[in-house]
Amino acid sequence: MTMIESALLIGAVGVAAVTDIRTRRIPNLLTAGLAILALVAHLPEGWNTLLSSLSAAILVYILGAFAYHRGIFGGGDVKLMAAATCAIGAGGAVAFVLYTLIAGGVVTLIDLVRQQRLRSVLDSTTAVLGFGAQSAHSTVPYGVAIALGAATSVLATTVAPFLRLPL
Repeated sequence: MTMIESALLIGAVGVAAVTDIRTRRIPNLLTAGLAILALVAHLPEGWNTLLSSLSAAILVYILGAFAYHRGIFGGGDVKLMAAATCAIGAGGAVAFVLYTLIAGGVVTLIDLVRQQRLRSVLDSTTAVLGFGAQSAHSTVPYGVAIALGAATSVLATTVAPFLRLPL
């Protein structure tokens, strides 16, 4: 990932995180802009890089659409993950998704503690697992987790190689 791609990615996911915290929405214009600019930035690297990045983004989008259908992610989260994958590229896509999922768990716990809802969600989860009961639905600003996953991906490939996952 080049410096331009890294800066574009960090700027876009930073804006998405702030927007998601404030409104619980991630604008389509932001995700589409990130995807298009990331793919254009890959052009000097050759068609193979561009097409592999696009392919990885499509796969992330398909998996994200399944998670959206199950109520796990919001639509904006899915689009932001796919757009970020365009910037990160195929080689870093798996690590990015794993970093994001780990950050998502941390963000969710922090959000639940902040809202004083951790106990009720744990009770609801126990009911779902044990008895198949319906779960209480709440939203988490997952754009923050995506931003943390993207930032960790950039750091792991630049100044903090100790963060690299042994994949």
